[in-house]
Amino acid sequence: MCFRLQLPIKSKGMSNNKKSLYFLFPVVVIIWGIAIWKLLGSFSDDPPARQTPAMVINNPEKMIKKDTFSLLTLERDPFLGLVYKKPGKPVKARVSLPIEIEWPVIKYLGLVSDAKISSKIYVFKINDQQYLMEPGSEEDGVKLIRDKKGLLIMSYKGIQKEFLKSN
Repeated sequence: MCFRLQLPIKSKGMSNNKKSLYFLFPVVVIIWGIAIWKLLGSFSDDPPARQTPAMVINNPEKMIKKDTFSLLTLERDPFLGLVYKKPGKPVKARVSLPIEIEWPVIKYLGLVSDAKISSKIYVFKINDQQYLMEPGSEEDGVKLIRDKKGLLIMSYKGIQKEFLKSN
């Protein structure tokens, strides 16, 4: 078996293709060369060259004034004709601060009680005056409310306070 290679027959059209090949081949080589040159140039260690300005002219910047405006308050809706309600001033809730009341000097002096009677009488010294008080009684503006296991609850001008019996 023998193979035969057949070459195409030359025609006029082939010569036109060769002429265009002579022109297009250098163009393709130049384009690929530029692309490879740029690609390799991006990996270089040299910083890009900066162009310094020859002369610097110092021109002060012009100040631009801000355009300010204000909106007019509308009393009536321009489309529906409804009258707007003017917002009233908010009412501030008054917070009552606790008033610091200066208590008189109170000293507990002791307890007087009888075994037969269940009442107890307490001895206090209020502002250097001695008083005998029962729960519920008031002397010199100080009211003894009750005795609570080691504590005496007293009030003065509506404010309650606890005192130790050892006081």
